[in-house]
Amino acid sequence: MFNSAIKHFIRTYMKENLTDSFNRLKDTTTDYARLQLKLFKLCVIQKIDEIFVLIISSFVFILIGFIFLLFISAAFVVWYGTTFGNYLTALLIIIGFIILLFIIFYVKGRKWISSVIMKKLSSIFPENEENLFRKKQKTD
Repeated sequence: MFNSAIKHFIRTYMKENLTDSFNRLKDTTTDYARLQLKLFKLCVIQKIDEIFVLIISSFVFILIGFIFLLFISAAFVVWYGTTFGNYLTALLIIIGFIILLFIIFYVKGRKWISSVIMKKLSSIFPENEENLFRKKQKTD
């Protein structure tokens, strides 16, 4: 009788304890998966943000360069026209200079720009996803 009571107690206790353990394990695993998904989403948002910052800053830099080139060209045309009295020649010189810049950019600039973009993007995106999480944890 005493043995059967102990066996019954152990079976009942172990069954309840085992069920509780599995329920806690399930809850913990679900929470862990949810947190990993949130971390992944935050990392993706951070990378998208870095890419947009790169694109916008590059666009602003190029726009400032074009505006600078425009003002320098206008200043040269005015200077050359008042100095030598021929505005048409000054405009033709500027047009030739811009065409020369376009040719140089077309020949050499594509490789240079693609290498700069690849360097920037490779610094934004790590080689594997483990570095992505480590980098995120180190910055926090």
